[in-house]
Amino acid sequence: MSARMKNLIVLFHGHVSACPPVLNFIQSANDLGYNLKLICAELMPDTRQYLEENVRDLEIINLNVFAKHKNKLSRLMYWFQFRKAVWKYIDQQKGGFDALWISSADTALCLGKKLLGHTYFLNVLELYDKLPWHLKLLKNYARRAH
Repeated sequence: MSARMKNLIVLFHGHVSACPPVLNFIQSANDLGYNLKLICAELMPDTRQYLEENVRDLEIINLNVFAKHKNKLSRLMYWFQFRKAVWKYIDQQKGGFDALWISSADTALCLGKKLLGHTYFLNVLELYDKLPWHLKLLKNYARRAH
């Protein structure tokens, strides 16, 4: 990351408590002096407490959205709710951040094409060797990431 980029919004579509690499990134980036805001779909109370105690000045926005059932309609509604809430928050920031840290490929796909108009870093945690359609969808997001 560039030395000029000091204010990052970390986005995670999912249960951030179950994703240690994201929590590790938050801790490490904070230790290096980055100002962070975390926007996530879900966050367990013990993880919130850990972050509040160990990460200086971290603003946490827990959207508390999740798929109520495992069917496709419920998952689609979950994606829509997450996308809408994230873009509403980011639009309200009016450029008060330098870049977005996209914590997973699913997060990038969930945010849609509007993401391509922002400066962002893409962290792909998943392997998509068996999902060629997923790789095809991610291609543009990966090419435009910093």
